[in-house]
Amino acid sequence: MTVRELGRLLEEVRPLSETRRARLPAFERRARTIVAGLTVLHTALTVLGAREAVVSEGALREGMMIEELRRHAAYASGLSARQRSALALAERFGANLAHARHVTALSRELFDQLCQAGAELPPQGRGLLKAAATLHEVGQLIAQSGHHKHSAYLIRHGGLRGFTPAEIEVIAQVARYHRRSLPKASHPEYAALSAEDRRLVDQLSAILRVADGLDRSQASGSKVRRLERSGNGWRLEVTAANALDLAGAESKADLWEREFGPLNIAALEVRRVR
Repeated sequence: MTVRELGRLLEEVRPLSETRRARLPAFERRARTIVAGLTVLHTALTVLGAREAVVSEGALREGMMIEELRRHAAYASGLSARQRSALALAERFGANLAHARHVTALSRELFDQLCQAGAELPPQGRGLLKAAATLHEVGQLIAQSGHHKHSAYLIRHGGLRGFTPAEIEVIAQVARYHRRSLPKASHPEYAALSAEDRRLVDQLSAILRVADGLDRSQASGSKVRRLERSGNGWRLEVTAANALDLAGAESKADLWEREFGPLNIAALEVRRVR
């Protein structure tokens, strides 16, 4: 369609009543908005200096889906067999995969920078943390209320492959403590763990809570720039986080403070929430 043809169509449709516009082929469901839509399109093409436009067979929805599928394929191709198993379980239970990927990336970055700064974290904890971050919200399949507990149940009984039963239990409990209550000796499943595994659950849950808080808006925007020691605590510099993400991370830093020391979150760039 040429821009000139588009302009002629606009001039023909503009003076018609909504009832008459609704009788035109393809305009039945757009009788109220077609004049505004044509005006915006014609103006945009004119400003851009275009002479013609090609109508796409797909719309914005299709483009978003294709983009997400490509991003998902690229992400999955770089995973280990164990992480692919965790991702397959997340898909099966209908998790928000974009949020899961982003929280996993934030968790991994926090874990690595903690280790670089001298924190004592077992190497095997990294893989367990990634699995827990991928699966931390699968319990929403059952219910939003108490979904952290449902997540733990689904992880225990979902057929997660590549992990030992003891590792699956740690993953389940890390996911269980990503929100709400902190690990307590009064919780039967937690109390049944060995002292070593309780320590691991405490540390990994502390990291996951902060990572999940940093994507509270589920906009997948916040990035960890630097984590360093500051006095008896830590300074975490983040970029591209919005106000909701910052508030989420600060409110969920309670277990981090208990395990590693106070956490001061510094936003170097704050995005507005739209």
